[in-house]
Amino acid sequence: MQYLVTTACRLDRSKARAFFAEIQQWEVEAMDSPDAPLEHAVYLDRDDPDQALVLTRFAGKEQADRFMSGPLHADFRDRLLRCATEVASTDRYDLFYAADRSGNKVIYGEQA
Repeated sequence: MQYLVTTACRLDRSKARAFFAEIQQWEVEAMDSPDAPLEHAVYLDRDDPDQALVLTRFAGKEQADRFMSGPLHADFRDRLLRCATEVASTDRYDLFYAADRSGNKVIYGEQA
């Protein structure tokens, strides 16, 4: 079952460019990991671009647990903390259901 890790944070506006450079450099390293996430994305609030949501999607909980307990996640947190004024929360979710234009793709976390 796919597994999502979300991190909500408030960016220091003066460090926004550094934030994206740091995260993009980290993503290159993270995607080479044997437990690399399927996707890593940063979403900014349109009305408050200092408010960010970082989404990391894994193939499963076990893979996420291995990745999150390793040095790459600690490095991610360090990079994030250098550029954020606040890290509000880190939450984890099992993917229950998803769909796209071609129809239902994931039901109860299993590929349809």
